[in-house]
Amino acid sequence: MTSFLVAAILEKTENRDKDFRYMATSDLLAELQKPAFKMESDGERKLCTCILKLLNDQSSDVQGLAAKCLAPLVRKLHDDFVDHLLIQLTNSILTGKDEQRDIAAIGLKIVVLEMPVSMGVIAVHQLAGKLISGVSQSALEVKLECMDILDDLLRRFGSSLKEEESHECLRALFEELNSTRAASQTSHRMRCFA
Repeated sequence: MTSFLVAAILEKTENRDKDFRYMATSDLLAELQKPAFKMESDGERKLCTCILKLLNDQSSDVQGLAAKCLAPLVRKLHDDFVDHLLIQLTNSILTGKDEQRDIAAIGLKIVVLEMPVSMGVIAVHQLAGKLISGVSQSALEVKLECMDILDDLLRRFGSSLKEEESHECLRALFEELNSTRAASQTSHRMRCFA
């Protein structure tokens, strides 16, 4: 029954009317939050594809609901699909447009904070290197998003880092701290918030 219902909901998320997409995403969130929710492998793939697409929806309301879907979703997915989410969201942060980057960063933070502890090793090995490369990029927005997510990742799963990964993290962060340009941009940003 769940598979048929979810398939119908996923079809509604394709509607041209943003209100229909919003309601379908709301229905999807309600289904994902049910304790008995379970899908077969093909259904999980379709669900991940749909939610990633909804995260890039033209409506920010739909995007916000899609991000909320990630918390219950990541607790029920097989490791391969969580890995796929990690890759896609990280790529959107590193190479996406500003709007994509913002919602992808929110989504990735949710995934990192909500994923089961048993998947920590996967998360660290999938994300650490990419986030470190993001910290080394020239765009301040990318640096800040990557540092924020790296902080969450290391707080939850830092003990899973290999020694060389730990050294890479420290090197990138110390380089950023020593960068006069980064320091001036950060202090300017701090003055804007004061």
